[in-house]
Formats: sequence, structure tokens, C-alpha cells
Amino acid sequence: WGASAWVGYAPGDSFETIFGVDVTLRAGGRRTIGAPTLLQALSATGGGINALARHAVAALLNIANPDIGYGIGSTAALITMVHDAIVSGDEAQIEALHLLLAGYNEAGCPINQRGEPIVPDDGQADGGFVTTFQSNSYVPPLSTGDLGRPRTHR
Repeated sequence: WGASAWVGYAPGDSFETIFGVDVTLRAGGRRTIGAPTLLQALSATGGGINALARHAVAALLNIANPDIGYGIGSTAALITMVHDAIVSGDEAQIEALHLLLAGYNEAGCPINQRGEPIVPDDGQADGGFVTTFQSNSYVPPLSTGDLGRPRTHR
């Protein structure tokens, strides 16, 4: 991700400080990272809390970017959700939040990897990627009862 993707945050910012929790993440193999940065959390390997950390940082950056509409309305709401899931220690709650954030993060994006808005190529009759983004990316806003329940889209 380019520097413009880090709106309001920096790769070296502390994951623990931002989310208000102490974590140790897996960095591949048997290596672990205590007190990870946001960039290290994005690189965490494996499932459980590692997967939640990856998607939490991606969600944080997506919400902070004014060019992205996200299913969770504020970074404060996200931070509370991630904090509460991790502090609970409940694997089911951690996994439910990971899956929710993964769905939002993988729904499509109106900006490229450099943080620039994607504009359809004039030579494409259907608008190319933008058409795909518009038809696949809408995720209804989160309600507090959504965690742990399967999501269905119409």
C-alpha cells in the first residue's frame, strides 16, 4: 500500500495502542511478534487472533480513507469491536468478527493500491472494474446483533 493508503495512521503505529489490547501475533513459522506495529499485524500469519488482526488493520485503513464507503461507520466503532472480541478470549467471537471484516475488506474497492480513485477506461463499454465494484461492494451497515450470525445478501 502506498503512503496515501495510511490516512491518519502510519505503518509503525502500535497495534496494541490503537486497539487497546496486548497481543502476540504469529509472523510465520514459529516466530512471534510481541507488541506488533500495524504493518506487522497486516503480515501476521494464521487464523484466529492473527486473522482478526490482519483484517482489523485493513478495516481501520479503509474506514479512515474518505474515498471508501465501509460497512462500519467509524474507526472508534471498529476499535471497540476489535478490542472487545480480543479481550473476550472467545474464539467464536474472534472468528465471527474476523469473517465480518474479511467480507467488508474483500467486497471491492474504488481506489487502487496507490490510494488513487479508480476511473473506468473510456474504451470499456461497461465501465470495467467500476461496474464490478458497484455491483459487488455494497454491504449493509452493521447492527450490534450481526456478530455470530451468517450474512445473506440479496
